[in-house]
Amino acid sequence: MLLARNNDKYIWATQAIKGECYFCPACGEQVILRQGKSNISHFAHFSSNDCLDNQEGETYEHLLGKQQIFEWALNNEWQPELEVYLPEINQRADLLLTINDQKVALEFQCSPLTLQRLSERNQGYASLNYKFWWILGSSYQRLINHYSAQKFIQLHHNQLFLSFWEINNSRLKEIRYSQQFLKITTKKVLNDVVTCRKRAKVDPDILKLLREIRRRKYDLFNCPLLCHQSFDQVKYFSYGIFCWQLKACLWLEDIPIFSNFELSEWYKKLWQVDSTEWGEFPCAGKAKIAYHFLHGFTRKLLQIGCIEIVNGKILLLSHPQWFKTPADKYRTLAICN
Repeated sequence: MLLARNNDKYIWATQAIKGECYFCPACGEQVILRQGKSNISHFAHFSSNDCLDNQEGETYEHLLGKQQIFEWALNNEWQPELEVYLPEINQRADLLLTINDQKVALEFQCSPLTLQRLSERNQGYASLNYKFWWILGSSYQRLINHYSAQKFIQLHHNQLFLSFWEINNSRLKEIRYSQQFLKITTKKVLNDVVTCRKRAKVDPDILKLLREIRRRKYDLFNCPLLCHQSFDQVKYFSYGIFCWQLKACLWLEDIPIFSNFELSEWYKKLWQVDSTEWGEFPCAGKAKIAYHFLHGFTRKLLQIGCIEIVNGKILLLSHPQWFKTPADKYRTLAICN
């Protein structure tokens, strides 16, 4: 920790004097001052106990990053408070900010954190009516396309993003997931089909999907190109976007042409295509992330002419078309690219 109490005052570790007595703000036990050329000045407990500050080891990056983020927040006039213990929820925020009269708990996360613990911490802050902001350390930067990092995704102004703090240049970096449709390649088509068939061997739900495709006398490989379409690398589903979009195409096929839906009804029915396999995103909320994806899927249906918006309603004009042969699919793919 960077702050400790001394005579009822908070003292920075960088300003502390060896030989003085300092106490943990959370548990009240005495702590030791650690200073040296190879580490950041900080306080630590003498021995293991149940204090939050003693349960979570702090790396050089975490200690330095908190100092830098504090100064950065101060420059932004966000009234930062460092290492704030919140007894109502038995949690300690790395920083507590006040932005436009809203309290924001800021966490600088450098080490692994389970989904359950992340959800619990966010629920604790929400119970105090605090917003929360997770900024990630360097170990997460190479994982931006993996769920281990993506579970920290946040949503602002319809934009998904991850926040990182770079201690080398003391700055915030944001990685945004754009909704630009990605090019469909032959390699992706093959990979989607092969992966789906492999998953069917261990997942009864996917096996049921493939059986339904065969019942309709289709071949999985000849599915609509729409099924392979993606607009970012976010792990929206436990089993992948391809399988969900297959289910959505089959659902659309059962709806009579020229049926229309109120927008709210349309998104509700899309959600229900498979409401069980959506990923958990505790920092943004499952419903908001789902709507973000479903909005992108709807845009693609508009683009290829399957639907149209008339008087604020979704009008179904055609069903996504399955191909008769792989050669037909390859030719269409070549024309599209």
